[in-house]
Amino acid sequence: QAFQKSTNPSQVLLVIKCLFPAGEHRINKEYQTLLTEIGGASNIRIMSQVLSPQKFRNLLATVDVYVSLHRSESYGLIMLEMMMLGKPVVATNYGGNLEFMSLVPTAFKFTLIDYRSTDVGTSALCGSDVSSGMRWADPDVGSASLALLRLHQDESILQTYKEVVSPLVLELFNSNRTGNRMGRRLKELEVLRRH
Repeated sequence: QAFQKSTNPSQVLLVIKCLFPAGEHRINKEYQTLLTEIGGASNIRIMSQVLSPQKFRNLLATVDVYVSLHRSESYGLIMLEMMMLGKPVVATNYGGNLEFMSLVPTAFKFTLIDYRSTDVGTSALCGSDVSSGMRWADPDVGSASLALLRLHQDESILQTYKEVVSPLVLELFNSNRTGNRMGRRLKELEVLRRH
């Protein structure tokens, strides 16, 4: 919805990458709803096939902007990797991705999408990992649409993001710093375990 509200269909392509167990997409209600919403849009493609790691990396290398309007996110490694590549990430301002996305300079805070907290509910999709009363994010489609429109209308933002955010994230989350943080945390956990 955010994409459809924000772009000129002849200029931009949205690729929705999703995974389903073999054949499940044919019966999945949410997938069917997505197909209905897309309609005959020529600038939206769905990729549901499993890609090799190299083909997946190749796919990510071709995109200009990565979008994750998630309800919950444990960490968001792909988002971090995209930022390291200098690709703007438009994502819900909720979840593990804030470990790194909250550090972007103020000029790029518009890429963090507002949300409202809502009940998870229970469904077959979530399985036994959730229970009633749990909450998650419901990303604001209007905010996302404005962020995508801004990136689409001003291509200089893409270059500035690459020049500013990529070096910042590479410095803060390089393998040495990340390894040191992990080592410190493991030592903290060891101390707690002994007590």
